[in-house]
Amino acid sequence: MKAFVNLPTENELTFNAEEYSDISEMRALSELLGPYGMKFLSESLMWHISSQVAELKKLVVENVDVLTQMRTSFDKPEQMQALFKRLSSVDSVLKRMTIIGVILSFRSLAQEALRDVRNLKKRYFPFENAASLCLSCTCWQ
Repeated sequence: MKAFVNLPTENELTFNAEEYSDISEMRALSELLGPYGMKFLSESLMWHISSQVAELKKLVVENVDVLTQMRTSFDKPEQMQALFKRLSSVDSVLKRMTIIGVILSFRSLAQEALRDVRNLKKRYFPFENAASLCLSCTCWQ
């Protein structure tokens, strides 16, 4: 079973992610939104990822000199340690990468739920698509 879970922390609002991201809730969401709604959700999530990548790019540009030096001296531990201390916003990079990973995982869960709903409908209504196509043609008139 795939779902998000909360890690308990102090002084934060409690939000049970597992209540909203388990597979049954994701299937219900995909059934409510339908394929076009899920496509819109996916596009919105990708927009958020692109904004995080843009912020990561700013951080790389900010640290380009140090990163270039680190690339050429990765086999020298003492120099790497000194260069690492010169990097700025290291925590921000980790936080943004984590956000990107969470968004991609949620997107994957949503797409999997949409596939499940589509496959369930095909199983219970195997001729649904054929019937709707045939009803719109002239052979029934």
